[in-house]
Amino acid sequence: MPARSASPRSAARDLRTAEWNVDGRIPFPVDPFEIAARLGVEVHVAPLASGVAGFAVKDDGPAEIYVDSRSAAEVQRCVVAHELGRIVENRGADRIGHVYRRDGRSSAAAESWADRFAAELLMPEAIVVKNWAEGWSPERLRRRFDVSGPAMTHRLSGLGLI
Repeated sequence: MPARSASPRSAARDLRTAEWNVDGRIPFPVDPFEIAARLGVEVHVAPLASGVAGFAVKDDGPAEIYVDSRSAAEVQRCVVAHELGRIVENRGADRIGHVYRRDGRSSAAAESWADRFAAELLMPEAIVVKNWAEGWSPERLRRRFDVSGPAMTHRLSGLGLI
């Protein structure tokens, strides 16, 4: 796993380059499930409590990610990327316990780093901006990066493109 970076964008780029690089190229969509496997992080897809999208836990062993099986596949990808961000952010910690809620009860400050990490891991700023300048629609971008419509819209908005 790459060294922890102060920036979620840099950390996501470093991880993507280290774990998703094929002969010097980054194929899209990025598969956060595969990246987790390459890092030795086991991902469990199972029904979770109402309002819980996923969580990361590390307790006397390797880190694990749990993601709600009732979520759409595109949402599961974003949740796994988010939880990978929590694991990268807390690299070196003996224990990690983080719950990602979709009901707004999670701390915005606590989620910000992992949200920005996930966005950059799955939808790299440079590629999104390039494709947008080439006239790609939000739907075409969504399909390229295999994310949900709301995730793509949020990324485009966060980059000041819409």
